[in-house]
Amino acid sequence: MIAEYLNADRETAIALKDEWGIADILRAVDRRIGRRQWDGLLENINQKVSNAVGKIISSRKISRKSQIENEIIGKEGDGRKLL
Repeated sequence: MIAEYLNADRETAIALKDEWGIADILRAVDRRIGRRQWDGLLENINQKVSNAVGKIISSRKISRKSQIENEIIGKEGDGRKLL
């Protein structure tokens, strides 16, 4: 399952399903799947892994928000640089 997911293109990866929820966890951490699709991922996940996937997506949202804030601060020229 994991090898199949990793070798799949983006559209195929989004459509993959398994009974254990491994594909849902992989989709949650997959950078090929953009932030506009995160809410859709939460609607269609295996209930066995729903908490884990929700935490991963929440973490990615927070990380993205921090990245945007750092970019804004960096553009304001306060001397800080982005990593």
